[in-house]
Amino acid sequence: MFRSIYKNTWKTLFRSVTLWLAMLVLLGISVFYVYEQVFFYWEAAKGVQQFLPDYVPELLPESLITEVDNAVNAGFLPYQISVFAVIATALVLNRDYGDQFFEIEKAAGVSPFRYTAGRLAALLSASVVVLEVFSFVVLHTVLIGKGGVAGQNAFQTMLTTLPRLTRGVLSTGVPHLCFYIGLTYLFGTLFRNGPVGGAVGFVQVILYRTLYTLYWLDESWKPYFQYFSPSPSILRFYVTYVGTPNEEAVFTREGVTVGGMVFCVVFLVGIGLLCAAVSYWRTRRREI
Repeated sequence: MFRSIYKNTWKTLFRSVTLWLAMLVLLGISVFYVYEQVFFYWEAAKGVQQFLPDYVPELLPESLITEVDNAVNAGFLPYQISVFAVIATALVLNRDYGDQFFEIEKAAGVSPFRYTAGRLAALLSASVVVLEVFSFVVLHTVLIGKGGVAGQNAFQTMLTTLPRLTRGVLSTGVPHLCFYIGLTYLFGTLFRNGPVGGAVGFVQVILYRTLYTLYWLDESWKPYFQYFSPSPSILRFYVTYVGTPNEEAVFTREGVTVGGMVFCVVFLVGIGLLCAAVSYWRTRRREI
């Protein structure tokens, strides 16, 4: 039954015109991000060439660490994938309560636990796939726009970056998505209404972006951005720089520890699991 719910949720999502429209919007945002990155790269190169005419800008293999981090954590994770996850969750909730989908599945013998788990697992995996694909495309479009990596062809660069990109998506993306999907699904089930759940999710996305814009450089807000935000910097810096030549310097400068990294993951995933547990309880109540 879990497998059936999982597959049906995927079908519900990707048969929705609204979801594809959302994907087009995300594509447009990604195109703008790529343009911005490439434009400023060449503008900076022109500035250097005014003083050093022989300067030839090139991306060194060592710079891929930063490029991958930017593609995942700056290019698509901050709000684009959050918006996608909220829209996808709201669409699924709308099907649940608008079309009485749960009652149909219940008549077929599905349990509330498998129903809730199947829905949430499908939403999480679909969002992770979208994050991986968009981050990959954004990364390599930016690299091509900057002239490629010195000493590597495009295929070699893809092979080099794919494991690090996937690690970033799974390590920072999954906790981030657990938070947004769990929160949206929770309020949707509490109010038995998909748009309400979506509204709460959007408010959280806007709230985080507003706080980031206003207080990122404010020392009094540093603990929030390090540990308690949907995209904690401690987790990001750990995943990006662990095992690299700059690991010790970055960890010391940013206060990164293994314990801090574990706390960030447990905090976000824990909120997601708590929301899932309450959503399961609310789904059980629909049987009464």
